[in-house]
Amino acid sequence: MALPLMLWTGLFWATGWSEPLESISHYYYTRVSPVMVGTISVICLFLMIYKGKALADRILTTTAAIGGFLVVLFPTDNLTSNLNGAPTYISVTELPEVKARIVLHFASAGLFILSLALLSCFVFTLSDEGKPRTPRKILRNMVYRICGSVMLVSILVIAFQDRLFGTGHAIGMTFRGEAIAIWAFGFAWFVKGET
Repeated sequence: MALPLMLWTGLFWATGWSEPLESISHYYYTRVSPVMVGTISVICLFLMIYKGKALADRILTTTAAIGGFLVVLFPTDNLTSNLNGAPTYISVTELPEVKARIVLHFASAGLFILSLALLSCFVFTLSDEGKPRTPRKILRNMVYRICGSVMLVSILVIAFQDRLFGTGHAIGMTFRGEAIAIWAFGFAWFVKGET
């Protein structure tokens, strides 16, 4: 849950730039890249080894892990083409623009967030067979479904932001949508883990 905040504040401390970048993925090209790559990789490793109770649990966590690993292995488009007024010195690296890499990145990011949303909506809500649902379980299920729905709405807003807000929308709209989706899943995961 701290990833968006760590990236944003880390880049601010390193460069003085206070606005969020266009997306979390664009931090790959900055001095805080190790934080982004390391955090996502650790989350994906955890999702990969997590067994869960149901087959759907294992399928969705493994799918999310694969999507997350692909996000860091195939970075998004260069930051220099998405600076939106940010100074060029915040970008410390650049890759050749390869359309296939960028398309794979977007598909992988969508798969990652979608898998986590489905996990929250449909797997976290499962009850042990033969066990009655208590009022607390009903409340937890409502939290899981709300969090999953927030994630799904975030994905849709990110995907259709130009149509919803026009091409002159606020800088960092994708970043904000991704942050909201991450926070929603983190909250659902904390509730599921009885934290």
